[in-house]
Amino acid sequence: MSFPTSQEFVTSVNNGTFRKVTHDAKCRFCREQNKIMTNCSCIFTQNFSKIHNFQHYNILIAKLALSKLDSSTFSQSELVEIFDKSKIKQNQLNDINSKLENKLYSLKTYTFTKISEPTKLKNLLNLIESQENYDVITSSSKSPETTTETTTETTTETTTETSEPTSDTEFSEIILTDKSQKLFHDLKTILGHYPTTRQFNKLIKFDESKSDFDKFYGGRFDLLLSGLGINIEDDVNLQNLLFDEFFEKCLAEKKFIKRTVLDEHGQFRIEDYREIFASYNTDFKSLVQKVLHKVLSTPLEDDLSVKDILNDYSKICNLKLGVPPTFNEINMYSKIGIEKYIQKQIPFSVIPLLYQNLNRYSEQELESFLLVIVDFFKLRNILGSIPVEHVFLRYMSTDTKKFYQHNFSTTDQFFNQIGINSTLDIFTKQKQRMEKYVTLYLDTLNKNSKGQKLILQKIIKHVISNLDYNSSDFSKSELELCIQVDNFIENKNLLNNYL
Repeated sequence: MSFPTSQEFVTSVNNGTFRKVTHDAKCRFCREQNKIMTNCSCIFTQNFSKIHNFQHYNILIAKLALSKLDSSTFSQSELVEIFDKSKIKQNQLNDINSKLENKLYSLKTYTFTKISEPTKLKNLLNLIESQENYDVITSSSKSPETTTETTTETTTETTTETSEPTSDTEFSEIILTDKSQKLFHDLKTILGHYPTTRQFNKLIKFDESKSDFDKFYGGRFDLLLSGLGINIEDDVNLQNLLFDEFFEKCLAEKKFIKRTVLDEHGQFRIEDYREIFASYNTDFKSLVQKVLHKVLSTPLEDDLSVKDILNDYSKICNLKLGVPPTFNEINMYSKIGIEKYIQKQIPFSVIPLLYQNLNRYSEQELESFLLVIVDFFKLRNILGSIPVEHVFLRYMSTDTKKFYQHNFSTTDQFFNQIGINSTLDIFTKQKQRMEKYVTLYLDTLNKNSKGQKLILQKIIKHVISNLDYNSSDFSKSELELCIQVDNFIENKNLLNNYL
């Protein structure tokens, strides 16, 4: 996919080659796009996928970025050519740059955001340009210059005066000032999956976008999802996390656990299971009962390795043409049996990442890397964000910590390997939200009974002590609060106010 010449660009615009999503195409398009974006860790592609009107300059920027894979540096003239040929006016150019800079490119250094998965981006571009339900941008009988100006002006007018704007989050029917849509997509990047109703409602209380959420949707998450054209039941990453928590607890208990037990385990609640699977007793249990029976009744071979699991997974991926397989597909196509994945304690949510690093480590190192990423994602779920380094180190076991410190000099190096750009502003904002959440929780405990005050003091003393998080003196919720306090309360002197 090469970057077109100036003449090819002009011709393609005049012939209406580049297209724009219509309202009717949106839902079907989103579903197809979600398949492409499953487990995508490429920040450029993630950000590009959120530009849902996909005007021709967006597509050409993406194609230019693909042509720069070996060197992400571009010249000013290359971008100017795109915008100049599009007849974009200065106020529109400022708006475009405000949305795309530091997401797709940096005008300070003239570099593109790194494309770590070019195939995903290419597939997304192919999808955009192949949609039958798109409105073609044509030149009609007008001159090229008039046509392009008219198209651009019409797009701008639509954005500001109708309820179908172009946003840097999603193409939607809510006006551009709606910040709650942006929060939704920020949380998706932070959490690695669409937030559930419970997760979103918890965090929006501490965000400036709450007024927009109340204004446009009456505080209803289902209406926000409808406006975005999103069905969170289709989020495979979220499904996998729920499967992981369920099987982890069943494996520990060696039985099919009760709903009340599952509700108290991990970071999700029964209401989340109902939201994703429609019904816990009927829909979810029907998916897992037979698998769990195999897990508990079939012995695990002593010589089965993580690489054996990943080789099986690789064959399933080949059947899926590179698309990460779902739980049902692993169950259907696995040659060794999906129960082996669970018995080997390889969470479904980390298999794609582990598979990406298959050839980076030896067999023994791969097992250690698995423990590191399992610890990381568990910690991220507890925090609702990424951990600071000292919290991550306190959370890991001694052997896991040795492997981590031997292979990664900083958390940024580790984040880069697992496809997380920790420098994004969204993580700073999330820290601010969580700091408010944690502070409010501490204040509430401090005002309650003497017993809760004593628990709070025990938590604060443990945070200040810098001991590892493997103490049996805490309940699950108390230990999680310890970790959240340590991660989000930067000024530890403030904690003395609770002692």
